[in-house]
Amino acid sequence: MFPRLPILRLLICATVFLSILSAMSLGTAIAADMRTWSDASGKFKIQGKFVSNEKGKITLEKPDGTEMEIELKKLSTADQKYVADQEKNADSPFKTKSDDPFKSKPTTKGKPTPEKDPETRKSSSTRLIVPDYSDVRVVTVTQSNEPWKFEIPEAQSAAAKPKPKTIATPKKTDFFEGAKSLAGSPGGKFAAIGYQLQKPGVNQPATTRVVVCNLESSKVSAEGSLPSKQVLLAVSEDGKQVLLRRDEFGHGSQDRLEIWDMSAKSASKGIQWVPHDESSGGDRDVAWGAFIGNERLVTVSSKGKLVVWEVEEMKPVYQMEIKGGCKPAISPDQKWLAFADDKNLGILDLAQGEVVALQPISYAPWPNLAFSPGQSKLGMAAHDRLLVWDFATGELYREMPYNGLHVMGNITWPSEEHVLLGNRYLIDLENQVKLWDYDGGDFAQQIGGMTWFVVSDGQKPGALLGAQLPPPAVKDALAKAMSQPDFFVLKPGTTVKIDVSGVDAAGKEFVEKALAARLKEAGFDAGPSGTIDLIAQTEIGQPRQITYRTIGPGRSSETYTVRDYYSRVKFLYKGQEVWQTMIGSGPGGFVRLGQNETMEQHLRKSEKFNFDWFGKVDLPKLLQKPTQLQAQAPGAPPVRVPTVGSTKLTTAGAK
Repeated sequence: MFPRLPILRLLICATVFLSILSAMSLGTAIAADMRTWSDASGKFKIQGKFVSNEKGKITLEKPDGTEMEIELKKLSTADQKYVADQEKNADSPFKTKSDDPFKSKPTTKGKPTPEKDPETRKSSSTRLIVPDYSDVRVVTVTQSNEPWKFEIPEAQSAAAKPKPKTIATPKKTDFFEGAKSLAGSPGGKFAAIGYQLQKPGVNQPATTRVVVCNLESSKVSAEGSLPSKQVLLAVSEDGKQVLLRRDEFGHGSQDRLEIWDMSAKSASKGIQWVPHDESSGGDRDVAWGAFIGNERLVTVSSKGKLVVWEVEEMKPVYQMEIKGGCKPAISPDQKWLAFADDKNLGILDLAQGEVVALQPISYAPWPNLAFSPGQSKLGMAAHDRLLVWDFATGELYREMPYNGLHVMGNITWPSEEHVLLGNRYLIDLENQVKLWDYDGGDFAQQIGGMTWFVVSDGQKPGALLGAQLPPPAVKDALAKAMSQPDFFVLKPGTTVKIDVSGVDAAGKEFVEKALAARLKEAGFDAGPSGTIDLIAQTEIGQPRQITYRTIGPGRSSETYTVRDYYSRVKFLYKGQEVWQTMIGSGPGGFVRLGQNETMEQHLRKSEKFNFDWFGKVDLPKLLQKPTQLQAQAPGAPPVRVPTVGSTKLTTAGAK
């Protein structure tokens, strides 16, 4: 007879083993239900579980729990067979559901669907809206025969300008919390600051906090935080609602939008929706959003899909395609939206949903637009330069390269003749001068007739600083600087010395003549006694690898070693660089070979300098004298400040 204890242990072990085996089998069965579905063309694919077949319409459940629908006849042959096989199994626990091929749809049009996000279930008032695009109007961007012409709103009577203001903001909740954005309400009465707390470490929970400030009373009107990782995009006209976007890492992780209700002086989630749930990867992400009053808002996806929404049920009113990466601008009177596509600058009538003006623009990647406070001008902070148009006529007023300023697409207007770039650099447009550096602010925006800066001070209370820019002291400093005869080292009538010693021998003569012609067109003289040097250079880059894949039957890929060829021009004043631009030439991302042409032959043709570019390069009209080295704190090395002067921003004000 065996002892009872070992037998008991043996039975327990067997039971545990069978339980584990059963769980593993169940897990395998569940995982097997999730498969890739394809339409008949093979172009569209989606991951999902088969739920039901109702009168020839197949319902699928995506990995996130949302459901989509597609007609059975539109599926691939293999998928149709899979459905038939599943239906033979009488034990399949099929469910029922909603309507639209490979698209999410609400159970009832325009009505909220049950929320499946555990984070959202914490708020009983939260509604998840699944957008219904079935009736949405698509706005086309077409060239009009009408000239670009707009009426500028009458300037308000010259009232006394408001004095600088300081609004104390609550201190940070944690060392790792930081300000992420600043937004102003359409009417200019409120400002909202978005904060984000994410402690280092794996699986650390994140918290988003929003502080709403009443700019008229100079007080904080609401503050609230919720466990989530969001970035603030906009605040409504009455300051009671804020728009936020999910801000997780990775493509497709900035896709969900939320409206927070701040009317109770705290935060509660009201509406959630994913504007582009039908897309995948980075195309799902939302790049920009703004309120139009309290009833409507507009969003733009990373791919450039612009949608205008009715806030109450988050119903899309109309949509259009603009340039991916473009941050549009809404005019101060809330009538117009300025946008850019791949080739044009356009104006959208927000009420009518029609493009009413369009004109071609030069290459301007990552355009960020902003209207001046009086709506007389429209500015664009592009990749490497500032462009400004007269809004009434559409004529280009200024084009200025940044030359050493780190702008990162940030632009706002303190006045009709001044823009603030990169949240700190004040540009005088009339004189084309990099005027002042406001150092120390996290974010800056023109709201309600003043420029507001978000300023932090460790874990101490922060501040929202309001100022009229430029102040009299800055204007006086500019007048003094401009009285110096060498303040502008390049201006109409300046003699420029051309140096082509760095150009490949094959193009030296052509480049020198081309640059002399460009200087003459810009109002300068070319000669050996020039007071400023224009340097032309050509350079060959280091070898790099590039892989091309063929398309069609018998696809293959090959890797080749190539070099890029660069053409560059720059202005030097007394040996110091004050301006530069360049262009590179090399193999493109897509290649179409000629008859009997090999890839090697094609690539070799692209390995040459672009000498023609020197005859087309845009040269600046004015260049100010580079500022001298300025001392920092005792013992620290001096730094070169690219502006006439600078101001340090602190929570106590400007110094």
